[in-house]
Amino acid sequence: MRILLVYPFLPYPPDDGGRIGFFNPIKYLSRKHEVSVVCLTEGRGQEAAIEELRKFCADLRTCRRYRYQDPYRLLKGAIFSPPGSSAKYWHRAMGELIRETIAARQPEVVEFHHLNTAIYRPFAGGVPAVLREHNVEFKVWERFAEDARGWMEGMYARWSVARVRKYEAAMCGRFDRCVVVSPADAAHLRAFAPAAHIEVIPSGVDTEYFRPTPEVPEEPLSMTLTGSFEWRPKQQSLVTLLTKVFPRLKAQVPGAKF
Repeated sequence: MRILLVYPFLPYPPDDGGRIGFFNPIKYLSRKHEVSVVCLTEGRGQEAAIEELRKFCADLRTCRRYRYQDPYRLLKGAIFSPPGSSAKYWHRAMGELIRETIAARQPEVVEFHHLNTAIYRPFAGGVPAVLREHNVEFKVWERFAEDARGWMEGMYARWSVARVRKYEAAMCGRFDRCVVVSPADAAHLRAFAPAAHIEVIPSGVDTEYFRPTPEVPEEPLSMTLTGSFEWRPKQQSLVTLLTKVFPRLKAQVPGAKF
């Protein structure tokens, strides 16, 4: 099968939660299928990662995103579409790259990863398209608004919640399938996008990498939280785990380690 995967950033190296979730489908699908990738990059310093990723792809095409433009794009996102953080990832050149890749590779399906790539759906034309929602974004914005730092950040977050919710509901309905990672996420989306074709496929684990080996002794009663702690929701989950969950666990299991 010929598959085109579209990402909002370079899905390599798999060193945080987002890239792990992006890269593993490439790694496994490429063993039996022809996988092409189109993604945004941040330019310098990613050349080695791009070359390594090419080993898994029949075709890899990238579009440069300039992070210094993010404040301006976020300001536009407060008024125009796409709203919120999705505004940072809207580049017409990226859309044209998707169109060119489809013409060259003739994929049988295009999978757009994350709401931040949903704006590019029209560039896929009549090719069947799937939106893979790694998060329900309007719920992320709701929680962000609750824990915003400072009045300006809070005002922007609260203003964005309704706009992102309306945008996300509209976008989900434009895809042949919208895939989420949990029944809770599916319920949130169905409440606002009843016409969308929503499926639940939980995130998996790379069992080739995460498996017992005789060279590495197990540490009983230990746990690990992985991900990018530059992301505010991940910071909040870490604080909650450390301050509310782990102390209760430690009280019942004194040998527990985090």
